[in-house]
Amino acid sequence: MIRQKNHKYRKVLIVANEWSRNGGLEIVTQDIARTFAELGWNVTVVPAGGTGKSETLSNGVQLKWLPPRGRVAQSLWCRYLRWIVLPYFIKRHLKDGGLLIFGHVRLLPLIDRLPESPKISRWVWTHGVDAWGKTVRHWMPRLNQLDNIVAVSEYTAGHERQEGAATRVSVVLNSIDTERFTPTTTPEKIRRDEILICSRLCAAEKYKGHEVLFEALPIAEKLLGRRLKLRIIGTGDDELRLRQRAKELNVAERVLFCGRVTDEELLEAYRHCGVFAMPSRAEYRPDTDDWAGEGFGLVYVEAEACGRPVVASSEGGAPETILHERTGLLADPRCPRANAEAIARILSDDAWADELGRAGRAHAVEHFSFESFKRRIREAAAADDKLQKLGCV
Repeated sequence: MIRQKNHKYRKVLIVANEWSRNGGLEIVTQDIARTFAELGWNVTVVPAGGTGKSETLSNGVQLKWLPPRGRVAQSLWCRYLRWIVLPYFIKRHLKDGGLLIFGHVRLLPLIDRLPESPKISRWVWTHGVDAWGKTVRHWMPRLNQLDNIVAVSEYTAGHERQEGAATRVSVVLNSIDTERFTPTTTPEKIRRDEILICSRLCAAEKYKGHEVLFEALPIAEKLLGRRLKLRIIGTGDDELRLRQRAKELNVAERVLFCGRVTDEELLEAYRHCGVFAMPSRAEYRPDTDDWAGEGFGLVYVEAEACGRPVVASSEGGAPETILHERTGLLADPRCPRANAEAIARILSDDAWADELGRAGRAHAVEHFSFESFKRRIREAAAADDKLQKLGCV
């Protein structure tokens, strides 16, 4: 007998960290909301920070802004008021039951004011370093009060299980817009001697590996017997130091710092690079007793979707984004020579580079499209005992 879906309980309340910015976390939250709306749920999103206008979006998602305007009011909201107002709103909105999703672990203190209910399933989305090492140990008592922990990669899920997650952990890989990130229609414009990296140039994110590429550049040039260029998209507080480092390594004239670019300029860079590379390390930092690194690595997938070969890190969540030897190559992010050899191998054979790119495009569409994201969320909901008992799935 097929159970009919109980629309009374098919209500989702997403407490988002933010909504107004177009950062990675915000995009993931928007994809979650869109997914449940398309699956027939009544979806409401409440941003915990920022200000905006409450409205019903074109996809049916109801956006409800509670934070007050004004600097002083915002400060009071972030420090104290949201921990009082948001639980009250959640209890009132889900008084008949449904699904509550926390968009980030930083919002988990809210559950201290929310009594457990057999009619409310509670999920949290975990994105990477927020759920590794000391950080996840800090949140574990609250994580184990939930019904589902959603991790964006198997690597992140592994950290959570290793640190004592008793709650079910579901893996829902991030998605990209595969209708926006598409291959070039002018392959003759591909810059066969160009390496591309896209990331913030922040002192806190030195693990991204820009300096490794600086050191790899002359090694790859020697292997290929020709000059190459490294294009860097992104900006941040570490840019001046990186520029100086490029000079010290005598590669400054072959390194192009492009800063922040438009969406169209980003697409052009992806579509026409010779190879995309980011030797991002996943590292434990003894001084802080914590971790840094890629929880997933969306830029690798964006490059794949644009039909270009990728040299990805062999650490963190990055290996889950490509197929080694089929859509690109994995390389030790700590070793300039390993990255140089991978880059040179791809750039030495244009036909193979394009073959990797075509396979990468197919891989991105199959595993990282919005439809794939929606399928994984549907599977996670179907495995939720509370949602099953309520007849939601």
